[in-house]
Amino acid sequence: MKKVALLLCLFVALVTASFAAPALTVDDVLAKLQSQQTMVKDFSADIETSTKMTDARDTFLLNGKIWSKGPEKAKIILYTPKPQTTITNGKKLLMIDSQGEKTVMDVPPVQGLDAAANNQGRIDFSRFSDLFNIELKPSKIAGTIKLFCLPKAGNIIKGKTEFVIDTNLWVPIKMTTYNEKNKFMANVIIKYDQFDGVAVPVSIVSSFVVPTGKAVMEMEFSNVKINQGISDSEFAID
Repeated sequence: MKKVALLLCLFVALVTASFAAPALTVDDVLAKLQSQQTMVKDFSADIETSTKMTDARDTFLLNGKIWSKGPEKAKIILYTPKPQTTITNGKKLLMIDSQGEKTVMDVPPVQGLDAAANNQGRIDFSRFSDLFNIELKPSKIAGTIKLFCLPKAGNIIKGKTEFVIDTNLWVPIKMTTYNEKNKFMANVIIKYDQFDGVAVPVSIVSSFVVPTGKAVMEMEFSNVKINQGISDSEFAID
């Protein structure tokens, strides 16, 4: 009888706890995601990118280095196939080609996902409620949930976007986008490592539709450093 009573007490405690713990809301999830994103103040890494069309034999390769700070400042130096430097400060964009020729242009305003994404591919989830109607759904993958995002009126994005969220790290590990006719457009899978307790992307694999079929782009980050106090002068545009 004592064992039965103990089991009944345990059952009651578990049931009570399940009712006492409120379910996650969309705002809860967005706040957790945004909190993780804002832990990266600046970022630098070596980068290697390969892009292959599904109907082509050749693979297009790039390698270089990236620096970024906050949501707007970024600098990318490509070493191959041709040297090129790109710098943006959120208002201006500077491009220096392999001959040293400089081109400066204004950065156009962006909307939709582009407006909520910064130069590291990290997303400003604080803006999502303004841009999308969002629904939480369960996921078949353990330790994850899904965010279904339908664009609101005026959003340049017309089709839905689905995220799979890692609920241990509170980061998106997969993103799938569709057009306004609900046809597949792109799929992005992100892998992370932790640096000083912060989850940072180290691999991004994207498959997307192009006029001639599909393409796959693989991006690898190495020698990753975060929160090093990168100077604004690194992103100066004269």
